[in-house]
Amino acid sequence: MKKITLLLLLMPVVAWTQAIKPNLFDVEVGNAYQVVDPRYRYYYSTENQIYMFKIQKTDLIVQYYDIQTHKETKHHVIPDIMEKKEIEQVLELGDKVYFFYSSYDKPNETEQLYGQEFDLSSASLSKPELILSVKGKIQRSESQTGANGSVSMNKFKFNYSFDKSTLLVWYEKYPEIKSDAKNKDVFGLFVFDDELAKKWGKEIKMPYTEKEMDNFDFQVDANENVYLLASVNDNAEILKYNNDEFEELKISSNDKKLFNPAIVEGSDKNLYLTGLYSGSKNINEIEGIFFNVLDQNGNLGDYRYIKIPKSLILSNVSEREKNKIEKKESKKGSIKLNLEMGRILVNENGDLLLTLEEKFVTIHTVTDSKGRVRVEITYHLNEEYVIKVNKEGEYLWGFKIPKIQTSRRSYSAIGSKYYYHNNKHYFLFIDHLGNQDLKANDIPKQYIDSNKGLFTAYVIDDETGQAQRDALFDMTQISYKGKTMKVYNFKLDRILETPTGFAVEVYKKGKEDVMIHIDYKQ
Repeated sequence: MKKITLLLLLMPVVAWTQAIKPNLFDVEVGNAYQVVDPRYRYYYSTENQIYMFKIQKTDLIVQYYDIQTHKETKHHVIPDIMEKKEIEQVLELGDKVYFFYSSYDKPNETEQLYGQEFDLSSASLSKPELILSVKGKIQRSESQTGANGSVSMNKFKFNYSFDKSTLLVWYEKYPEIKSDAKNKDVFGLFVFDDELAKKWGKEIKMPYTEKEMDNFDFQVDANENVYLLASVNDNAEILKYNNDEFEELKISSNDKKLFNPAIVEGSDKNLYLTGLYSGSKNINEIEGIFFNVLDQNGNLGDYRYIKIPKSLILSNVSEREKNKIEKKESKKGSIKLNLEMGRILVNENGDLLLTLEEKFVTIHTVTDSKGRVRVEITYHLNEEYVIKVNKEGEYLWGFKIPKIQTSRRSYSAIGSKYYYHNNKHYFLFIDHLGNQDLKANDIPKQYIDSNKGLFTAYVIDDETGQAQRDALFDMTQISYKGKTMKVYNFKLDRILETPTGFAVEVYKKGKEDVMIHIDYKQ
C-alpha cells in the first residue's frame, strides 16, 4: 500500500488589492466591419492576425483582422461547404489549423468525421479527409472545456498531449442496455500525430457498469498511450490503453473517498493525478484536494491530501455564513465544501495550478394564473478557489475569487475565462455592476445572467499568489479615450488571447461588429 501523507502546513493565504480603473489594462475599440451572424464561431490568433471562422447557414466565412491596425483585412467566403454537415471543432496542431466536421451516412447508419487543413495564407481548405467512420450512433454531449484542456462538442471529443504532438479523438456509443446497473459504456479511442496520420484506434468496452463508474477524464501522452481516469465505486482508478496492451491501476486511497478525478501530462512526461477527497461518501462534503504522480515507468508516488485553509474558506462571506460554517466544523470535525474541480494547469517545472468552484443547480416549479405548471432550472457558479501546488504535491498558496453568478440558460453563460501571461494568471468574468468598488473583505452582489454586467479581471502573481482586481467596464458600454460606445452580445466565449492582451468581438448595431482590445499595461 502506498504511503499516505496528510499535509498539515501553515498554508499561505493571499489577499488582493483593488486596482483603480483602468490600472492594469489599456482599452481600445477597433475599426468596425461587416457583421456576420453565424451559428458557430471560432477565433484563432497569431503574432499579427486574428482569424475568425464562422458558419453561416452552409457557408464558411473566414475574416482576417490585423492586430496592429485594428482593421479587418480580408472577408473570405467558402460557399456551401457545410451542407448536411455539423461542425465539430477547429484545432491547432503544430503550426497548422485543422477544420473538423461530421456527417451521418443514414443508409449505412454510419457516423463520419472529416478533417481539412486550412491554409491561412491562401484562405483555402485542403481536400476533405475521412478521419473516422463509426457504425451506429454516437452520444452527443454539451459543449465544455475539461480540466486538461479537452473540448467536448457535439459527437467527437479532442484531447492533446502536453507538447501537442499527439491527438486523441474519442467518442461514446449509445448504451446497449438502458439500465445503468447493467450497461457497460463503449468508447472509441483513436490516436493521431500532428499531421493527422492515424497511429492506432479501437472501441473499448468498460470493465464496469455505468452505475459503478463515472466522472471520466481522458489524457493522451506523447508516446501514444491513452489514460482514462475515472471514479469507480467512489474511488479513483486509471485504465491505460495503447495499440497492444491494457493495464488497470487501482488507486488506493485508504479511508478517503475520491471525487472529480482528473489527469494531465506534464512537460516531464509524467502524469499528474488530482481531484477532490472526502472522509464520507457524500460528494457535497469535500474536505480538500488529493494529489499523486504516475511516472513514465508506471510507478505511482506517495499520496498527498491538501486541506483548503479555513481562512480562505471564510473570506468574502457574511458573519452569518461564517457562524454557520464554524458550527458545522465543530459538529463534524472539519469544514465540508460543495465544490467541483475546474482547471488543472501544469507548467514547465511541474508546478500545478488548480481551480475549484462552487457549482450546483436549483429546480423550482412555477404555477401560472391558469394553473399551468412549469419547471425552472437555475445554474449557479459561485466562488472560485485558485490553488497552487508544486510537483511534490506541497501547497504553495491559495486565493479565492469572490463572485456569485446565476443563469437560467446554462453554465456556459456564466463562469470565467483563464489565461497565463508573463508569470501571471488572468481570470476574466462578468460581475454585478454594484461590485465596481468591491473591497478585499466585501461580500459580492449576485450577478444574474442578463444584458448588463461588469467585465472584471483578477490578476494573480504566479510566485507569490498576490492578486489585483480591475473592474474594466460595463459590458454594454465601452469607455475609451474619452468616448463611450454602446455594444451588444458581449460574451465570454468570444474572448481570445492576443500577443498584447485580449480581444473580444461585439456587435455595435448598423450591421457592424467591432473588436474590443484589452491590452496589458506592463
